[in-house]
Amino acid sequence: MRCALCFLLFSVSALLAQTKLSFESRVALNGEGEAVLTNRSSVPIVAWIFEVLREPCNPIEANQHTYAGYDSAAMPEDSAIPALGSHVQNIGVSHCNKVGTHSPNRASLKIALFADGSSFGDQQWLKILRRDRRLRVERIDRAIHALKQMNGSETRSQCVALLEKAGASLPEAPEPQVEYAAPDPFESAIRELTEQQTTPVKSEIANLLSSLLASRDRLK
Repeated sequence: MRCALCFLLFSVSALLAQTKLSFESRVALNGEGEAVLTNRSSVPIVAWIFEVLREPCNPIEANQHTYAGYDSAAMPEDSAIPALGSHVQNIGVSHCNKVGTHSPNRASLKIALFADGSSFGDQQWLKILRRDRRLRVERIDRAIHALKQMNGSETRSQCVALLEKAGASLPEAPEPQVEYAAPDPFESAIRELTEQQTTPVKSEIANLLSSLLASRDRLK
C-alpha cells in the first residue's frame, strides 16, 4: 500500500512537472533535425541543455552525441523563453559518404532552468549547467584581468597577443563538455580589437571592460 502511494505521488509530481514545458525533436521542412522547447508555465525558461544524437552511416559505428546548451544570462540581451513562448533550434543532419544521403539528427532535453530557480530534468545536468556558469565567470574574470594589465600604450596586435596568451592558459572544461551559444569573452574581445580600427585602443579597452563586467554581473 505504501509503495502504491509513493508511485501515485511520483506520477502526480511528474505530471505536474511536465505541464511546465514540452519538448519535441522533429524533422524540419528542409530535412534537417530541429529541437523545439515550449514554455507552458508563467515563469521564463532561462537556460537549457540538449543532447544531440547523430546516427552513424556505418552500422558498425556507435551513435555520436554532443551537448548543446543555452544560457540567457550569458547573452548580451534577454533571450529567455517567455511564458507560452517557444525556442526552435536547428540540430542538423548526419552526412554519409554518399552524396545526398543524410539522416536528420535527434535531440533529447537534459535540463531546463526557470527564472525562479526551479528546473525540469536530470538534477545531475543542473549541476553541470551551474558548473559551466562558474567556469564562464572564471573566463570572464581572466579576460578582465588581462585587459586591466593594458595601459593603452599597447598596439592592437599586442593586446590581441596578451588576450590569446591569457585565454590559452585556462584549462579545458571537464567532461561532459557542453557547447553554448554564448560568445566567448576572449574571442569577443579579440574580434572587437581587430575590427574597430578607428577607435583609440584605450577607449576600446574601457568599452570591453564595461561589457565584460556587465556580463559577469548577469551570471552571478
